[in-house]
Amino acid sequence: VIINYKNFILLLFYWLLISNFISASTNGNVYGKVFNAENDSPLVGANVIITNNNIGTATDYKGLFNIINILPGNYTLRISMIGFADYEIKDLIISMNRTTYVEIGLTSDTIKYEAII
Repeated sequence: VIINYKNFILLLFYWLLISNFISASTNGNVYGKVFNAENDSPLVGANVIITNNNIGTATDYKGLFNIINILPGNYTLRISMIGFADYEIKDLIISMNRTTYVEIGLTSDTIKYEAII
């Protein structure tokens, strides 16, 4: 069987497209909101990281985040921002074809500096 170059490239393209679609449809997502627990205001630029595989994002101007295409499993989600105490959600379950929603309220934390003489 002789396959010309153009048909081979086209076949390869479709195969890659379909395989990415199939793998993405079996993974899960996590999205949510990070806010100041003391006054309910959204926290802009908070770091949201899945520590088990080091993927993450930062919150937008509404305190919202979205991490997509996560393999199903059990994860730890760490939320951090300067001036606030870190927060961890252990045993966050990501399920196939599901989006998990979380809301996290961070409390302020004192930043300690050493005196410079």
